[in-house]
Amino acid sequence: MHNNEVVAQEAAAKKEKAAEVAVAAKVAAEEAAQEALDSAERDVRMTTVGEIEASITTDAQARVVEGILDGPIDKSSCTPLGGGSTDDLTAITTTFTCIAINKENADGTASGYRFSATMNWDDGSYTWHLGD
Repeated sequence: MHNNEVVAQEAAAKKEKAAEVAVAAKVAAEEAAQEALDSAERDVRMTTVGEIEASITTDAQARVVEGILDGPIDKSSCTPLGGGSTDDLTAITTTFTCIAINKENADGTASGYRFSATMNWDDGSYTWHLGD
């Protein structure tokens, strides 16, 4: 009878270990799936920042044609303000400081016209304006 108890305990331990492995595998799969979703969302956000920059470039180029700004404006660059980040997926909005570049310097810096932009990640809309 003692052998039967030992065999039963070993079987129960194996069953418990298999359940733990299954739970760990499920958790790992869920984490991997969430990580893939988060990575895709970050890619979308980076693409959207590129769209904001393109919109600002187009706006600044139109202002050059109107005589409001000096050109040429070849591109724009935006960075999040105040410690904001496109990586923070909990952020509903991100505010950017942007520059419509009309001069690139030999030291790698650039100068141009400051724009501000705000992205609403929840509804996918953004706005921008000349100045801070």
